[in-house]
Amino acid sequence: MNNDQVTQSTLVFNEDNSSDKMATDIKNIDLNIVESNFVNFLNDRFLREDLKEDTISFSIEKNEIFLNYNGHKARIVYDTHIKGDSNQEESRKIWLNAFLEITNTQMQYIVKYDSLMSDNLIEIPIKILKNKNNKHDYDHETNYEFKDYNYSLNISRASEIFILNFFNSDEYKILWNIHFNKNSLKTYLADNEKKYKRIRLRTLLRGYNLHTIKLKSTKEYLDINKLGKLNEKIESCLYILATNSNTVINLRNLNFKEKVEENLNSLENTVEINDFFIPKVKYDKSLVSFYKAAINSDLPSQKFLDFYHIFEYLFLRVSEEVIYDKVKTYVNHSRFISNPQDIEKLISMIKKHNTENDETEMLKKVFNKYINEDDVIDFISSNKLKTAIDNKKIFGEAFTLSDKQGHAISNLSKILKHVRNALVHSSDRYKREDCHIPFTESEKIITTFIPIMDFLAQKIIAGTATPLD
Repeated sequence: MNNDQVTQSTLVFNEDNSSDKMATDIKNIDLNIVESNFVNFLNDRFLREDLKEDTISFSIEKNEIFLNYNGHKARIVYDTHIKGDSNQEESRKIWLNAFLEITNTQMQYIVKYDSLMSDNLIEIPIKILKNKNNKHDYDHETNYEFKDYNYSLNISRASEIFILNFFNSDEYKILWNIHFNKNSLKTYLADNEKKYKRIRLRTLLRGYNLHTIKLKSTKEYLDINKLGKLNEKIESCLYILATNSNTVINLRNLNFKEKVEENLNSLENTVEINDFFIPKVKYDKSLVSFYKAAINSDLPSQKFLDFYHIFEYLFLRVSEEVIYDKVKTYVNHSRFISNPQDIEKLISMIKKHNTENDETEMLKKVFNKYINEDDVIDFISSNKLKTAIDNKKIFGEAFTLSDKQGHAISNLSKILKHVRNALVHSSDRYKREDCHIPFTESEKIITTFIPIMDFLAQKIIAGTATPLD
């Protein structure tokens, strides 16, 4: 295993989540000594080269842990993932028991997959897309269990051991930069108006809302080479969960850095606006509904299709307008006479129009009607879309995106129609690895197109708007 993929650690996942068991484990140990060692552990991490410049330290004052920053401090609050447990002393025991387990078993924090593994257990972060009560992934009461003779699987909030391992890895620097430099932690700590500052330990070390899958083997020795097999077993459980409990969970084998970049990229086009003008136009309700569905979806492939529905909805309307204008011009011409010859020409014109209206052509007609090609070219250039697409295999075919006048819309229409077909049709045309499968790496391909789909959708909704009465 590569050194950049694994961080060796002596922290271990505690298999029993009950507070009674944890309290029993440490009932004969002086918790104050353990807590003092735990504070040293926190300080040692912030003294390492990647974090020491932020001058963060921890101390114990009056039996409480404090985070210190440039003369400011905040109290560290223990918390737990046990349902309904708000007892700080029990939470303290759980965290310190997890810290004590350092001497028991070595575990591997696998950077490549943001996972924790021992010889009989693996813990992997997940994203809860939907659960049976229609709650979001921040519901800390989410808890499911699967069992057979060889394995047990639990879905719940991340274990303290996973969080401690992550904190002890080099990846924590990425999270700390978000906490401290990009978010409001630095401002919060330095706010003199707030006299009683509190920070949850779980939030500080990894994030309060993180859920994970813990798969334990009772007979088989686990290692990273078996990760593919373990993922298959986990995915089977997630399917059963979806069919029986209306709970949809996504297992993403990404390292922490990729997950952070994925989340930030999804927000990069979002602008915080609090004041709006009442529009003077009326928007097409059906198109707005498709747009809302696209914005509401977390799945890139579903976003793409919902945006595409906006274009598709106008295919017949625009096509009929084109042939209507052609027929009107023909019959209104001074030379038109309703004789058999002219009527045959009229019929031939209509037939030819119908045979030419394949979906790519209709998509191009919709774009040409409502969107200025110069705007499309500007978008392609400013968003580096051409670099992302050119000569890349996209579901079995390589494309070159044109940014030239007279070609940009036609070329883009062909590419978007190809992607749409890959999402909609199950086809043997491509090798299996080139087909789109939801929740897999092919979602990344779709993500490339979401910004321009959003851009085109907004242009078309604006182009179809009519003045308010």
